[in-house]
Amino acid sequence: MFSLSQKKRIIYIIAGLLGFAILGFAGYRYLLPAFVSKKPAGQEGVSGSVRIPPAASLGQEPADTGKTPPTAEPTLPPEEQRLTRITDFPVISPSLNKAEDKILFYKKDGGDLLSSDFRGQNQEKISNLTIIGLLDAVWSPAHDRAAVFYLDQETIKGFLHIGTSSVAVLPQNITSADWSPDGKSLAFGVKTNNALTIGTVDSSGKNQKMLTALPLPDAQIEWVTPDLISLTTAPSGFAEGFIFTYSRSTGALTRILGPFLGL
Repeated sequence: MFSLSQKKRIIYIIAGLLGFAILGFAGYRYLLPAFVSKKPAGQEGVSGSVRIPPAASLGQEPADTGKTPPTAEPTLPPEEQRLTRITDFPVISPSLNKAEDKILFYKKDGGDLLSSDFRGQNQEKISNLTIIGLLDAVWSPAHDRAAVFYLDQETIKGFLHIGTSSVAVLPQNITSADWSPDGKSLAFGVKTNNALTIGTVDSSGKNQKMLTALPLPDAQIEWVTPDLISLTTAPSGFAEGFIFTYSRSTGALTRILGPFLGL
């Protein structure tokens, strides 16, 4: 059994130790910010305990030091894979020939039809056409003929260029044209007032037929299947656009997509 004086002594000792512990903890908390602030710049961590790695080690761009980094020399492809200049003059509607071993193109200035190999050498004049204001040429799937369009003052004119010299005249003011999947016919659109008149002609320029007039004056046509011709309205960021199909067999006009801005 402890005497009363011994109990008091023990209580005083415990109280003293507890007081020292409290004072020590308070001093540690007071001195900790000063200890953390003495760390070298760039090594501060969350609450002074976890070091955050520099930005460059995280895959981010390092800070701009004002110095221009050295320019790395680009890796050039092998000689046979480099871009090759075929002509030194503007051309219209380049395409492969039927055998797919040469490039066909119309010379923009004058309208001559030429061919070239894939190295830009051995250029050959296929036909002598004098066309001023050449706009476009739409090649058939077999690449043996093209629908050629040019601007004569304010009128768009066109013709079928067949072989080396044969020419068949197309209607005036055609705004778009496309060949049938089998290449046996050409579909075209003519803008008339506020409508688009769709017509067809065979690959020799004969048997012209006007199929229908649709309230889509600015639509572009594409012959997608033997029966269906698609019509896409002019793209615009301010007016909603559509894609329709026209059936040659039934005459039905079907909306496929739209209305969407930019279509």
